[in-house]
Amino acid sequence: MKKRIAKFELEKVIKAYEMALSGKNGERRLHNSGYGGSTLHAEGETVENTIPVKTMSLASFMEQNKISYVDILKVDIESSEKEVFGASDFPLVADKIKMIIGEHKEGLEELLKPLGFKYRDYGHIFTFER
Repeated sequence: MKKRIAKFELEKVIKAYEMALSGKNGERRLHNSGYGGSTLHAEGETVENTIPVKTMSLASFMEQNKISYVDILKVDIESSEKEVFGASDFPLVADKIKMIIGEHKEGLEELLKPLGFKYRDYGHIFTFER
């Protein structure tokens, strides 16, 4: 990702972080496919061809980086959305996010509607908006 950001001279508008969003802070194993579809494996799961990565909850990431408000949060985290938005500390930052856009919506409606988000389905993508 860093190479692509540099190639298109986007360093002033895009910052890459060497970590993965998760349901909690720690470390997990990541299968990095290099072309999409990379998977964050469950804690303690032993899988070949993985690398250790630092993990953070979205609330911790926002706090650490002093992010007070998010207009649009685009997520493409290979079906880990339920883990990230179901984290125990996500409700602490939910009201700081105006819109979430993604592809894997399974189980999200029950997590996000009680936090004030309205669901919209556009076929292959979804939004949750305030």
